[in-house]
Amino acid sequence: MKFGNEAWDVILKKSQLDEHDSFLMFTRYDDTQTFSLVGAVSDTLGVPVEAVLEIFGEFFFDYCLRHGYDKMLRTLGSDIKSFIQNLDSLHSLLALSYKGISAPSFSGDYQVRQNIVVSWGWRRRSDGKRGLQGLWGNRQSNPDGR
Repeated sequence: MKFGNEAWDVILKKSQLDEHDSFLMFTRYDDTQTFSLVGAVSDTLGVPVEAVLEIFGEFFFDYCLRHGYDKMLRTLGSDIKSFIQNLDSLHSLLALSYKGISAPSFSGDYQVRQNIVVSWGWRRRSDGKRGLQGLWGNRQSNPDGR
């Protein structure tokens, strides 16, 4: 059982989530659902939770690019500094569609030569750090992955 429909069915059963009722657009998910799903993925695939979160971050970034969100992301700036500075504004706009969203807040320290130290804070209790590592992972200069 690799990462096909059979694995997905097992993950749904273990997480006690329903494919049709649990995953809706413009919906904020409770942390317990997220942890249940991540735990089921980890258990079913034999992958550490930290790796599941990093892989999700990578997938989410690529998903955004494939589904036209790259245009929205490009409006945040033509370089990584502008992108990080404007990311909180994007989250504020998303809050209009996603009621109850609790998005992380970002800032950057650009004093370090050729490096950016990204700081973030989150009111939610989940460990979003690994997902964020997956999101930022190999994105060197442009927020759209180029």
